[in-house]
Amino acid sequence: MLKKIIFYISLQIVAIFPLYAEVYVFNTDSDKVFYKSVNSKISNRFMLNNTTIMPSYLHNIFIDFDDNMLDKTGSHIVEFTDDIKYVEGMNNGKAIFLSRQDSRVMINMVPENATFFNNNFSGSFTVEFYLKPFKENLNATVLDFIAIYREDGEIKNTSISATIYGGKLVWDFSVFFKRGDDFINVAMQKGSYIKIGEWSHHSVSFDATTGRLVKYLNGLEEEVVYVTTSGQNYGGVFTPYLPANTSVPLYLGGGFLGAIDSFSMITEYKRNFDLTVYNPSGEIVSDIIKINDDNAYLESINLDSLADNGTDVMLYYRSSERYFLASDNRIEWKHINSKEDLNYLNFKYIQVKAVLLSDATRKYTPILNSINIVYDILEKPAPPTSFKVRPMNGAVELTWESVHNNSAAGYKIYYSTKPGVYNEFNDVPIIVGNEKKCVIDNLENGKLYYFNITSFGALSEDLESEFSGEIYARPTAK
Repeated sequence: MLKKIIFYISLQIVAIFPLYAEVYVFNTDSDKVFYKSVNSKISNRFMLNNTTIMPSYLHNIFIDFDDNMLDKTGSHIVEFTDDIKYVEGMNNGKAIFLSRQDSRVMINMVPENATFFNNNFSGSFTVEFYLKPFKENLNATVLDFIAIYREDGEIKNTSISATIYGGKLVWDFSVFFKRGDDFINVAMQKGSYIKIGEWSHHSVSFDATTGRLVKYLNGLEEEVVYVTTSGQNYGGVFTPYLPANTSVPLYLGGGFLGAIDSFSMITEYKRNFDLTVYNPSGEIVSDIIKINDDNAYLESINLDSLADNGTDVMLYYRSSERYFLASDNRIEWKHINSKEDLNYLNFKYIQVKAVLLSDATRKYTPILNSINIVYDILEKPAPPTSFKVRPMNGAVELTWESVHNNSAAGYKIYYSTKPGVYNEFNDVPIIVGNEKKCVIDNLENGKLYYFNITSFGALSEDLESEFSGEIYARPTAK
């Protein structure tokens, strides 16, 4: 008897299904899913979403513009104007939307966590973010970083600003770089125009070793300035000057109307920016699933996915008759190319894995909706009856009968010189087709041998009956 079961690993709860089906729902919690869309409109699908870059140490400033922003900014105090809204971000996440001239985000950096106020700061830094303007403004401030401090009895200030002026993003460093007692102001105004309604990546990066200050647009150099005494790639280097324990508010917005995403400010000099939309690959791994039915035989594992534009989804599984841990590397993952690869495998525990591959340019992602496991429940055949043995010269002849309407496709014969132990000889068991007798030769005359027999099903030799019952005999030359 055969009973077909469909075991769903799905992101969608199936409301109506056949009565014989069992449904396993694969939930999208973070412990089970490594890559998934963060756009709630497609929360029932997995995608290769690039998460924004997490800070590698506490004194990084970091904002991903999500509900838990305060936990990811190095204990800085972050405040918003009431009109701040969220819109769809660069990589399916959330971006902050500045809807008015006075819309602002203020980051009041705690000195011990601030980027430029720690003992490890070498002077190198990188500021980067994505912009999507919704309206053209003549003089729209995107970023304003102001340090106010008292020195020699005077109130002084230094600043970094990024402003859209004449359709371009202009960087200005005012009283920011110092060498000895001298300061130098730097303005970076070259480059391409920013397009309204389109995302673009902007960055400025400074190398304190060479004095090289670079303005980037979409990862490409737009302008290079050497902050040195010669203005070239030689001479003494000016470096950022900010006294310790200084109050340093950083503002995003101030006339800019549009969206900002993935803002970061780190104490490193960056020359390469990974601006691809999706990761090259990602994995979705299920729990280890226990099949409650005995004699389960795997028929197929199927994907409901969309893989076009050079993307792909590769499916793997691993199974065992015994429980195994997810960390157990002894259980090998097997790639599934087709239904035939499974070959009616007998199993009790199973785990599946989907590997999502983006295209070569990483502009497109495959989408995985669900995985389902189809297996059959097969009844064991009945053991043979009337199992008999006739001694022969150096051999024995075994005969048996099958139960009426038995589903057996063949038989397995076990023998040994020890009762109940059938692992003595390498050729045990002997596989016999749809026969009713078998001669075993090359036996030793006068020696006592024990024999037993089972039947097996048509779909798999592993679908084996109980033993018929042990018998014994001594081969003889008489």
